[in-house]
Amino acid sequence: MALITQRRLKELLNYDSVSGIFTWRVNKGSRARAGQIAGASDAYGYLVIRLDSVLYKAHRLAWLYCFGDWPEQNIDHINRVKSDNRLKNLRLADQSLNMHNANRKTTRSGVVGVIWDPRRRKWAARIKVSYKNKFLGRFDRKADAVRAREAALANILTTINALRGSE
Repeated sequence: MALITQRRLKELLNYDSVSGIFTWRVNKGSRARAGQIAGASDAYGYLVIRLDSVLYKAHRLAWLYCFGDWPEQNIDHINRVKSDNRLKNLRLADQSLNMHNANRKTTRSGVVGVIWDPRRRKWAARIKVSYKNKFLGRFDRKADAVRAREAALANILTTINALRGSE
């Protein structure tokens, strides 16, 4: 199966990089009329569009539409909203960066990586780096634990971006 080309994509769809919305340029039966918004949400919340009998994720089509090539890496939604396909919200990301920006299950504290340690009666902060948990410390105040977790995450993302820039 050959992937769709930028030329074919532009024959079928218009893409507004400011709104992130694809619209049909051509009539494709009763369900898709020229001018109508293209695509539907999949089970994971991503917008998908069927073109020439192949289902594509809209964020990957947006990249192809604007840059002419299929992305070789993951496409990360910076604001974590999987249906927000505005070009300014999309970036190339290796798996590590993509996972650090993923929505995580929150703990009972309401904050990822911050838990109440009842035995010590303190807030504990931790972060996972390269599949290993890194303990960040215990804190009297929840806000201090949250700040420690946020600082560690910012440091990791800065390091990842710096490494990506040097390649």
